[in-house]
Amino acid sequence: MESKKIIPIKVAYDSLGTNLPIFRNKQKVTNGISIMVTSDCNLKCDFCLERYYDDHQDDVAKFCQDAFFKSYNCITRENSVEIIDKTCENVLEVIRKLNGAEIYNLSILGGELFQDKYKPEIYEAYDRLLTRCIDQIKKQNGKYQWSLMTNLITKYPQRITDLAIKHKCTINASFDFEGRFKTQKVLNLWLKNIEFVKKSGASYLINTCMSKANIDHIINNDPLWVELYNNHVIHLEQFQDVGDDDYSVSSELLTKLYIHLYEHYPKV
Repeated sequence: MESKKIIPIKVAYDSLGTNLPIFRNKQKVTNGISIMVTSDCNLKCDFCLERYYDDHQDDVAKFCQDAFFKSYNCITRENSVEIIDKTCENVLEVIRKLNGAEIYNLSILGGELFQDKYKPEIYEAYDRLLTRCIDQIKKQNGKYQWSLMTNLITKYPQRITDLAIKHKCTINASFDFEGRFKTQKVLNLWLKNIEFVKKSGASYLINTCMSKANIDHIINNDPLWVELYNNHVIHLEQFQDVGDDDYSVSSELLTKLYIHLYEHYPKV
């Protein structure tokens, strides 16, 4: 079966302006659209790119290519209905320009979108964004795969599962063994919520980046890793290195991980 080319596109509320490129889509390729709503978050992960930007203002441009740098830093740290609605308009403009694509792979992410401090009107704006974009894709005879990215630290997980079930999205719940959940209380909340998501019937997966710390836990068969593996769908993704030796990964360690996964955890 012929694989389809993926065009990665990042869209934020102020990222298009008058310079929206004309996407030529004659080959009916698959399009990956990341919708960047906010960089505001309720956690302080050690390896977070946003924290790296805050701490290294002088050399961020050296660390990132210009397009990557601008994509991540044009996002406000506040979240509002107006920002979500403007982001929606920009996404719709991109989808229209991609008319003719067969599949649209979309993810909506932050920061953390699903914080307890956000009032119902924020979730109504998310619902509106999903509805309008999906309707436009269907109007163009396309299919979609949509991920809701979350650290799942919330007292109200049903607000997330309701959106996922209504719009046939996949909840992409991030998990890390070190550098994210600073207390046992926060970890317990995450574990409680992932069970809630599973029981809700929503499509979901656990997303873990291949940092050195996480790889060590996997290779050493951490009991929590084994429990998560046996009860949930696990997706491992590339670690975005921010120059921290506690999390950076060598090629040798990655090779060791892949062998270990093949021998012991083939479902990943």
